[in-house]
Parts: sequence; C-alpha cells; structure tokens
Amino acid sequence: MTDSDPGTDPAAAAALEDAAWESLRARWGDPGAHAEFLSRLGDLKALARAGARYREALRARPDDVLAAAARDELVKKATVLGLAAV
Repeated sequence: MTDSDPGTDPAAAAALEDAAWESLRARWGDPGAHAEFLSRLGDLKALARAGARYREALRARPDDVLAAAARDELVKKATVLGLAAV
C-alpha cells in the first residue's frame, strides 16, 4: 500500500488499505495483526491515512493500549521516512 509506485492505481491502493484495515479490525486484540498492518504501509501518505484511522479508534476507546502503541509506531515510521526524504 504505497502511493509512491507510479504503477499503483490509487483506487486499487485505497481498496487494499480498506481491506487491510478491516482485516485488522477483525483481529484487533492481536498485537501481531497491528504489526502486520503497519508493515504494509510504504509511504508518508499511507502512514498519514493509517494515523487518521488509529486516531479515530483512540477517540472511541482512549484507553486502547494497542491503538496507542500502533499510533506511536506510525509516528516513528513517518519520522524516519520524512528524514530520509530530506
């Protein structure tokens, strides 16, 4: 799930992200499912969209430890990618 690949159809990429998110939601209590979802995110735009999804999850359940950890991991990944782009 990356927008940086010029051969990637944006609609297809969005559909893959949606499917991956739904798969994660079905296994929400499994830390490995969160790690698997995060591993699919390959660029800053995908990380931002995932961040928005986790932000909404945390609004609904502020004490969700797995969502908070995933959000923190997203921030780390985005920081690394952003710095690498400089």
